[in-house]
Order: sequence, then structure tokens, then C-alpha cells
Amino acid sequence: MLKSLLNEKKSSIVDRWLGHIRATYAPETAAFLNGNKDRFANPVGHALRTGTAAIFDDLLNGMDPEAVCRHLEGIIKIRAVQDFTPSQAVSFVFLLKKAVRAELGEEAESSRLAAELTEFDAQVDQVALFAFDIFARCREQVYALRVNEANRSVAAVMKRFNCAGDPRGGGL
Repeated sequence: MLKSLLNEKKSSIVDRWLGHIRATYAPETAAFLNGNKDRFANPVGHALRTGTAAIFDDLLNGMDPEAVCRHLEGIIKIRAVQDFTPSQAVSFVFLLKKAVRAELGEEAESSRLAAELTEFDAQVDQVALFAFDIFARCREQVYALRVNEANRSVAAVMKRFNCAGDPRGGGL
């Protein structure tokens, strides 16, 4: 019953979910993300649109963890390099519950859907756990890149310093 309702309202649920996600950004950023639909002019907006639609489809079609993680990765990589705390970065997943309930309206309060909605919520929670794992991995990569860049910069300065301080010449 719930699955057919969610399929029926899929487009409006995903649109509402995207609206909730955009609200996690500054107003001018949210307007930009919502504006241009070109994947090259607005890669973040494109990643959000395609990723959320695919994640929602994955939830409706029996949640394959590998597929969900693939679709999450595009969104999480972006949020990992932005100024989000870990909880803010993955909170967008939980916003799906809010979007579903808003679109279902009074039907979400129906006792006949309660068990299915609880199961759906558990799947969304699992997606959030996947998102957190991906986020942690992405942040580790970002920090490793920063350390490597700092090491390269120090090595370049040391090389220049050694050359400049060499009494046999080779200075700058």
C-alpha cells in the first residue's frame, strides 16, 4: 500500500525533499542550486537532483546497499568539502521522512500505513548510516590531501632554503 502511494507521489516527494535540502544552504546558494538545470553550469544542483531521485528509487525498489552508496557518494563528496559539520552533511537523508509525510498528508497518520511507514523510516535511517560512513571516508581523503599539500609546500621551501644557503652557489 505505502509503496504504491510513494510511487504515485514520487515526483512531488523528490521535489519536496530537494527543497528541504536546498534550505540547508545559504539563500543565495539555494537559489542558484534551484535555478540552472545544466549539469555543467550547476554540477552541485545536478548531483542533488539525480542523487536524490536515484536514492528514492532505490528505497522503493528494495534498497541494494551498493546502489544506494553509489548514489549517496555524489552528494556526500560535495557536502564533505563544504562548511558542514558531519551531522549537517548527512542530515539531508532524514529530510526525506519529512518530505514523505508532507506529501502523504493525513494518509501518513493512517493506522493501516503505520507498519509500512515504520519500515520505510528504518530504511531511511540505514541510508543515513551509509551516508555517514561515506562522509567519514571523504573527510579522511580531504585531510590526507591537505597534509600532502602541506608536506609538498614545506619540501619546496626547504629545497629553496638549502639551495640558497649553499656556499658553493646554486642560490636563487
